[in-house]
Amino acid sequence: MKIFQVWHADPPAYDICFDKNKEERVAKIRTEFPKGYHLVAHVEGEGLEDVFRSTNTIEELWTRNAEILKLYGTRHRSTSVGDVVIDGNQRWLCDGNGWVDL
Repeated sequence: MKIFQVWHADPPAYDICFDKNKEERVAKIRTEFPKGYHLVAHVEGEGLEDVFRSTNTIEELWTRNAEILKLYGTRHRSTSVGDVVIDGNQRWLCDGNGWVDL
């Protein structure tokens, strides 16, 4: 198991996957991160899909999931498009269908 950092966009960036300027927005996130984001949790998992599932409210609040090792702040929404997960030195942007390497 690995430990991942979960960063949420503030404000949420749900529309990024439909933006005609998506590549420009991704490039901006790539160069400016963590500006516009806040750390919400450290999560234990095997991979990005585990982290996504663990940080989404499905049957109960995700903040109660056993995989959540540490929470930050008081605003906890589910992880979604436009949010970032860090795996070691690798940053990943949640996209509408998978992950984009930052």
